[in-house]
Amino acid sequence: MPLYYSKDLIVMEYVGDVSLEQVLRASPSPLLRRSLLEAVRAARALDAVKILHAELHRPLRNIFYPRWPSSPRAVIIDLESSSRECGNVNKVLSFMIARGLLRGQAVEALRSLLRDYRLAGCPGDLYVMIEEKLDQALTA
Repeated sequence: MPLYYSKDLIVMEYVGDVSLEQVLRASPSPLLRRSLLEAVRAARALDAVKILHAELHRPLRNIFYPRWPSSPRAVIIDLESSSRECGNVNKVLSFMIARGLLRGQAVEALRSLLRDYRLAGCPGDLYVMIEEKLDQALTA
């Protein structure tokens, strides 16, 4: 949410210098699990308003944690090349699956849900199901 905006300027909150890349290197398991979940929730927030981040398939330097480690809340930056679509949850979760961050039988169910989510225009009810499977894949 902008702190201030005008025709020529948008002032946003300071996002700090802790990126997803750093969190993946430094995080102990419980904090890593919560940080990954918050990254997906930030992607969902963009999907809900139909803003598709063009570079989120490589999220390591586009997801930041302003108050990490005290709070794992994630913020997505660099929206200058975005479009009016959805699919950010798909990009972030596909990255996590490819990196081996998600495990177990829930991964195949997640892949299927992600296909349906994108094809259906990223509805909230499918996202709820995705988050349930994500929780299973993070704890496997």
